[in-house]
Parts: sequence; C-alpha cells; structure tokens
Amino acid sequence: MLICSFCRGIKVFGVLSIHKLCRYDEGIMSLEFARLFLGLLIAALHRPIADFISEREHSLVLASRERGIPLPAVPKSETLRTIYFSIGIFMVVMEMLRIYQITR
Repeated sequence: MLICSFCRGIKVFGVLSIHKLCRYDEGIMSLEFARLFLGLLIAALHRPIADFISEREHSLVLASRERGIPLPAVPKSETLRTIYFSIGIFMVVMEMLRIYQITR
C-alpha cells in the first residue's frame, strides 16, 4: 500500500482535497461511513439531544447562580434544536464531500 507523506498528517476531518498518490483501504472508508451515519443520527435525534442538554444547562445555571456566579440565561429549546440539527447536517455534508473526494 502506497501512502504519500502528505497523507500521513491528515487528521480525523482533515483536508477535503486528497493527493493523487493517496490510497484508502476499507478501514478508512468504513470510518468515513461511520462519521456519515453519526451526522445523520445527530440530525435525526436533534430534539432529544437538545432537550437533554437544555435540562443540564438549566440546572447548571441555577446551581451557579445560587453560589453567586452570574451566568447568561439558557438558550431557548428551539434555538438549541436548530443548533444541533445544523451540526448534524454540517457533518453529513462534510462527510459526503470526503467520500466523494475519496472515490473520485
């Protein structure tokens, strides 16, 4: 398997443009599909994730205010849901671009 020196430094989300000498095995491609599935899962379950995080943030803000540490208010549920949905869709788009670059 031939791996160029450029590809040795690529991290998890690395650069989208892939060098022509790079070779990918099934392990790397399965990792790309796992990340794609994770993005789809976050986008699909954005409501329960956002509600869970919102509850935790609310209790953290109340506990810190009781101790005299002023924190800003917790964002609205719809705002958090939009943020988590956007994160999931962003992950899906980035992974689709990565998979396209790999297979091209």
